[in-house]
Amino acid sequence: MTAFETVYFWPDLKKSFSEVYRVLKPGGMFMFSYGLESSATMRYWADRIDEMRILPIDEMTKILSDVGFENLQTATKGDYTINIRIQKPKGTV
Repeated sequence: MTAFETVYFWPDLKKSFSEVYRVLKPGGMFMFSYGLESSATMRYWADRIDEMRILPIDEMTKILSDVGFENLQTATKGDYTINIRIQKPKGTV
């Protein structure tokens, strides 16, 4: 499952990530791209788009961990985007 450049607009991240977690099969992976809060480009757009929210990466990873995801892996593309890959534990329903 993937989501690219959309999570800024999800109204309730914990609820939304919980739903992603629920529908993934055990061991399933979820990957999404997320603009870094420290990026001038992302701040530019967030200042101009009312519904756009960019959380710091530590807040984002806490939400993901609280939902139950594990094996968080990140890859940064310049100072702009981070790709996050997480997994639902294999022994869960």
